[in-house]
Amino acid sequence: MIYENEVIMLMIGLGTLVFVLIKYADLKRIASFGILLAAFCVLIGGWTLTVLEHFFWESSLNFAEHACYAASCILLAYWCHTAFGKIKEGK
Repeated sequence: MIYENEVIMLMIGLGTLVFVLIKYADLKRIASFGILLAAFCVLIGGWTLTVLEHFFWESSLNFAEHACYAASCILLAYWCHTAFGKIKEGK
């Protein structure tokens, strides 16, 4: 059974991705923006797998979904270290 909140979360994420791509030139001024964007894209992949797992390959897609969430968290932690670690090193 598909839960509405999963579909809504995916739609919000895809809408945000469209906004990010439109404003890419402005957003790339953020320190290490590529890493942050990769973390967000992997998160969207996890949300997509959440919806798709209700149709086929439930256990495999569930594993891949949680692997995407873990990878997104690791990328976000690395971005925090990279973006904010440079500030401390510069002082």
